[in-house]
Amino acid sequence: MSFSLIGIFAVILEVVRPYLGLIGLLAIIELGLVILAFRKGNKQQCSLNLKRAIGVGIVAFVVLLLIVPMLTGARHSNLASVIDYLALFGVSLGGAIAVALVIWPLLHVVTQSPAQTK
Repeated sequence: MSFSLIGIFAVILEVVRPYLGLIGLLAIIELGLVILAFRKGNKQQCSLNLKRAIGVGIVAFVVLLLIVPMLTGARHSNLASVIDYLALFGVSLGGAIAVALVIWPLLHVVTQSPAQTK
């Protein structure tokens, strides 16, 4: 069975819909952390934390490739067409980027030395 691109987006929306309020709250918290972290940070520490966040994002990408089909009750054996694989890749990539963006300012806040926080 093959799915249309619109059908895939509809399924993704139905999976995410119950969590939209939580996602909005997390986006506001993330924006506050970004403002707090990068107001007082130095560029060297910022780039190091970016590399760490990218590493976490890569791990998240691999994990998401494995678990995303289970969110809809499917299995990897149900992936039949190129569009199924592209959707899986796109959702996993988007999730990995989101994880890296959430982790980056948190790493920046956590790894600041006490002298930098004052």
